[in-house]
Amino acid sequence: MARICLWTEPDTNPVSMPFRTPDGAVESLTNDRLYCTVFAGGDPADQRAIVDTGAPSTIFPYRVWRRFAGQIEWLNFASGASMRRGTIAGKEYHFRLGRVSVRLAGRTEEPTLAPVLVVAQFEQFDPSKTDNERLTEPVVGLQFGPLEGRYLIVSPQRTHPDRCEVWVTDERPVDPLVLTSSML
Repeated sequence: MARICLWTEPDTNPVSMPFRTPDGAVESLTNDRLYCTVFAGGDPADQRAIVDTGAPSTIFPYRVWRRFAGQIEWLNFASGASMRRGTIAGKEYHFRLGRVSVRLAGRTEEPTLAPVLVVAQFEQFDPSKTDNERLTEPVVGLQFGPLEGRYLIVSPQRTHPDRCEVWVTDERPVDPLVLTSSML
C-alpha cells in the first residue's frame, strides 16, 4: 500500500486552546502546521511544504519553482488573463497558473506517492517586495493537486509523538471512521 506519513511543527505564532472534557480532564488544541515533502517538475531537490486542507489549490513560491521552470506548462485563465492576485497568510502575491508533475513524500524521500500532474499557482517575482513579503514555502491544497483522489487518515494516537498521526494514502481505508479528503 502506497502511503506517506505527514508531520507537524508548531506554527510561528503558536496558540494553545485548553479545554475541559466532561470527565474533568484538561486537553488542548494547538495550531500546529501539517507538513509533507514535495518533489516537483523532476527537480531532485526536495522541499518542505505546508499541507493546507483549507487551501483551494497548490501554491509554489517563486524561489522554489524557478528551479524547475522549464517543466511547467503555463495556462491562461478563461478570461484570457495570464496573471491574478492571491492572498495567503496575510501575504499578497501575483500568480500564474501552470501544470507540473508533483510527487509527495513524508520527512524522508522514501516512500513516496506516485507523481501526479497538478494545476498550481506559481508566485511571480515582484522586485518591490522584500524577502519577508514574499511566499516562503509551497502549500499543498485540495483542488487539482497531489491530494485529489487520495485519502487523509488521522490517527487518534495524540499521546505518542514518535508515531505517525497523519497519513496520505492511495488506497481506500478499511476503517469507515477515518477522515478522507472527500469528507473535508
